[in-house]
Amino acid sequence: MLTLHKNTLWKLTLPLLLLAALGLLHSACASGSLTQASNWPGLTLTEDTLYVAYGESLRAIDLESGRETWRYPTEAERGLTFYAPPAVTEEGLVIAGAFDKQVYALQPNGASASVVWAFEGSTDRIIGGPAIAGSTALVPSADGNLYALDVGDGQPVWAEAQTAGHTLWSAPLVEGSRVHLASLDHNIYTLDLETGREIWRQDLSGAITDTPTLTDGILLAGTFTGKLAA
Repeated sequence: MLTLHKNTLWKLTLPLLLLAALGLLHSACASGSLTQASNWPGLTLTEDTLYVAYGESLRAIDLESGRETWRYPTEAERGLTFYAPPAVTEEGLVIAGAFDKQVYALQPNGASASVVWAFEGSTDRIIGGPAIAGSTALVPSADGNLYALDVGDGQPVWAEAQTAGHTLWSAPLVEGSRVHLASLDHNIYTLDLETGREIWRQDLSGAITDTPTLTDGILLAGTFTGKLAA
């Protein structure tokens, strides 16, 4: 009898589950049950759950069965559209930004999720996903600010939000006490996690819309110029 290692099985089945989740969203959209949103789904994967942020709702899908376990909101709300991949704390709190300029902290509860807190300080849509650093949620906004929020109550942690030169479309990368942030203004910023103060920046001569990668002390980032910078 052929026995597959659990990790191997995950690698084989995960793409199918992702396709099934996206197919579910596509069919729902075709039937009119999802609002028309000019974006693509934001996906976040944990050990046993796939979170899909798309259109009118944020959904949690059980990886073992492929079934939806909960969604927020349970009924469509006018003006509420999700796009940014959510972040999940060790305690299971789901942090998600939305097109209504708000950041939501959701606590799963059966087939739904309740709002623990909502941050209303952003002046533009939340497109990039949050990053969790201990008890702090780092949320990039299309208004050009990176907001540091306490995951317990949603209150700002830094004296003021870190302002980049342009829209932020990607999640920041946390490395120990530093935060690396990509911006459409062509810069990579490195900030102090505790205070939010800028440590350095580097102009890469092209807009950056994805989270940089760190390997062996080197940051890698692709730009709209078609180049990979190290």
